[in-house]
Amino acid sequence: ISSRILDHLDVERFIEPMVLEGGSIAVDGEGLLVTTEQCLLNPNRNPDLDRHTIDAELCRALGVERVVWLEKGLVEDADTDGHVDNICAFLEPGRVLLQTVNDRTDPNYEGSRENVRRLEAAGIEVVEWELLPRITREDGEPVVVPYMNFYVANGALIVPVSGTDPDMDREALLRLEGLYPGREAVGVDARFCQNASAVHTSPTMMAGKLTNGRAQLWRGACSFTGTVVGAGSARSREMRFLARIESSLSRGGTL
Repeated sequence: ISSRILDHLDVERFIEPMVLEGGSIAVDGEGLLVTTEQCLLNPNRNPDLDRHTIDAELCRALGVERVVWLEKGLVEDADTDGHVDNICAFLEPGRVLLQTVNDRTDPNYEGSRENVRRLEAAGIEVVEWELLPRITREDGEPVVVPYMNFYVANGALIVPVSGTDPDMDREALLRLEGLYPGREAVGVDARFCQNASAVHTSPTMMAGKLTNGRAQLWRGACSFTGTVVGAGSARSREMRFLARIESSLSRGGTL
């Protein structure tokens, strides 16, 4: 699908050999990228590449200058092997919102404290986010709903919510609006998504980051990048990209 979209919009394409989903990285727009060891070092991604090689490839292909490796994502995240977009998002360059938990008995407690330690050691300011609701799938499997998996759009945040704890959902939306001034937080009931982390992952896999008419097509995902800061520019461009597709289709265009 991604290659057809690029062809339709006449966007130059660069094919990369490494597996890299949009939800597996977070960038600040000024040369810093954050990911997790659990995901990018997973044998089911790039078994022939070690950490040093992946680090170098990310810098080369995306134009970033530094990669910060967190240990892992959410324990309950069996769908993505620890996507970073379930636990970490940049509020501004050098400042992140990070999923943590207050309950020491929570299975995510130790991992979240290690992620805090690594970010602070890298000189990144951490704003902790302790809200993490849980729901039960139709098959009876309990899963978490990471509010952190929100998508930043023009004037809005699209946020997965539990639908089962309206008070916590409301608190999460209000707090996110405070952290992203000028944007309305809009909740999407995660019970109706194939998985609770689809809100951010889906558009980044499809739209990615578009700047200067260039794109990189990774194995398994399409990521649009610019020149100097690569994958790290404002997501408003992604929404304009989607709007171009929608406009084309409304005029009878096809993908």
